[in-house]
Amino acid sequence: MEKIIAFFMSIVLLLSGAVRGSTQEKAENFRVVSYLVVYSDAAIDAIDPSHFKDLTDVIIFGGYAVMHGDGKVAVSDRLAGVVERLKAMDESGKLRWHLNFDLDTSGDQKTTMRKDFRGKELARSIRAVLEEYDLDGAFFDYEFPQEWDAKLDFSVFLINLDSVLKDDYLIGAALQPWCARFLQTAIAAIDMVELMCYDNWDEAGFHSTMELAKQDVKDMVKLGYKLHQIDLGLPFYARPTTKEARWYNYAEYWDQIDENGLAAEESTGLIASFNTPELIYEKTKWAIETGLGGVMVWHYHCDVPADNDASLFNAVTRARTQLSGTGN
Repeated sequence: MEKIIAFFMSIVLLLSGAVRGSTQEKAENFRVVSYLVVYSDAAIDAIDPSHFKDLTDVIIFGGYAVMHGDGKVAVSDRLAGVVERLKAMDESGKLRWHLNFDLDTSGDQKTTMRKDFRGKELARSIRAVLEEYDLDGAFFDYEFPQEWDAKLDFSVFLINLDSVLKDDYLIGAALQPWCARFLQTAIAAIDMVELMCYDNWDEAGFHSTMELAKQDVKDMVKLGYKLHQIDLGLPFYARPTTKEARWYNYAEYWDQIDENGLAAEESTGLIASFNTPELIYEKTKWAIETGLGGVMVWHYHCDVPADNDASLFNAVTRARTQLSGTGN
């Protein structure tokens, strides 16, 4: 029975909008997206730009644009300087820069945003921000209200936003199957789905396994998402095998991780479960061969520099270059 189900799901994936063409063409068109978490100037100062060459897209994440429910976007007076500093690190000048738009979480989100989500004033405000700061796309992290009427409101918002942004700007959303059930027209309006394939565990306590990632993709396809929309989320951090609310950056543990991706936190005795360079390579390779649009990294600061052979970004690039025929 398991083999029959696996065969059926492979057919579903093939019919769900995969990139047509050879594996080489898929690799050449493959996105590598990373969230850049920069809440402070210190976080910007700490950026190692050696991996910008590995990326195609960057999502600026730091509370710089907040939707409050008044039809407007509250923009930080620091945003212009932040965008200028970040773009200056891109020596190629080829990266696409996106901004995460936060939702004011105070009060009743569902009722606060209902009017804005059903009109176009907020969408026009978002377009104005993208124009003013010379950005390429608007991104959202949808993990709020789960009632169907709230998702219906957000669906209408996505449709309205798509009509306002047209083909001039991209729309992206960080989603997981449990929070991604929207109207089909709204799903079609999303250009890039940052699939959060992390903060989940298998029965043995391993965090963000290949099998769990594949299941997330299958579940998104069942909801109506196309493969070319999906960027497979790659965690550059670990979680404890016992699921405590603790997070560990790869850069701090890379030389302590065993072949199974496990490392001990001495102060607590907890065992952290990481994605190793080998697993990151295999996930990227699978995403390319399956026809996904790309991979997404949460988050940029967690990796070691590019001159370290253990770099996770290097593993992503190695898979892309090998499958595109441009590297070994």
